Amino acid sequence: MQKKSGLFAVILGLSLFPVMGQSAEPKMINCKPFQDTKYFVCEKENLVKKPLFVPPNTTPVATVKGEWNLKIEPPERLSPSVPDVMFSSHRVEIRYWVESGAMAGKKIKDHTPEPFKLRVVPNVEIGQEYFPCFSGAVTLWFENGQSFIVSDVKNDDGKDGFDRVCRGDPDNTMISDISINTPYAEKRDREYEFAKLLINHRIVAISSGKRSILLDYPEDDPAVQKFRELIQPDGDLYYNLKYYHDYELKIEREGKDSE
Repeated sequence: MQKKSGLFAVILGLSLFPVMGQSAEPKMINCKPFQDTKYFVCEKENLVKKPLFVPPNTTPVATVKGEWNLKIEPPERLSPSVPDVMFSSHRVEIRYWVESGAMAGKKIKDHTPEPFKLRVVPNVEIGQEYFPCFSGAVTLWFENGQSFIVSDVKNDDGKDGFDRVCRGDPDNTMISDISINTPYAEKRDREYEFAKLLINHRIVAISSGKRSILLDYPEDDPAVQKFRELIQPDGDLYYNLKYYHDYELKIEREGKDSE
């Protein structure tokens, strides 16, 4: 946040005014003794909100206020519990979660285990009053200007590696995610790239074609920060995911060896 300050005189007893480490609002800054007394004159800190990020070459059709919610999915068999985060407000829903274990159907060439890669799966659901169906690539944007294409399809069969479903029912929504028809290596790598972005950055907008939706939520949103903390490469979750991944591949490899 950028800061501006306006002069604000505070006439309080020294014993009642904790200049250092105060947490009460409004914050007082640049406090100086008032002449030869035990009182202080301070400036009142005014926080000026940064303008919201607008994706290049788009026109915002809405600014949606809300917050992110974090839940921990219970473990399945030997897999660790994994975090799941969702932003949902005014028919705009963005959700992403950590994928655990080796991907189903993987072919292991020469029985060599594949190195572990952290993978995060995105899912977007948007009311068609914002984005007409198939109006353009559904793209998530981050505060540093980087972006991630969730889907970019001409139809909804998923054959091109993307998937999008347009509901014609009263919900009238568009759902976008990475298609299950995506080749294994491409799907793995895209989810890995998405995970790397989330380790250091936060989603601030979504676009489709020439339209965009801006997300208005605190920079220090606790759910976003906690998810980021959980997926750090030096954390316990990362270690447990890698262990489970290697274990699954070991079981699969041993099964092939016994055939």
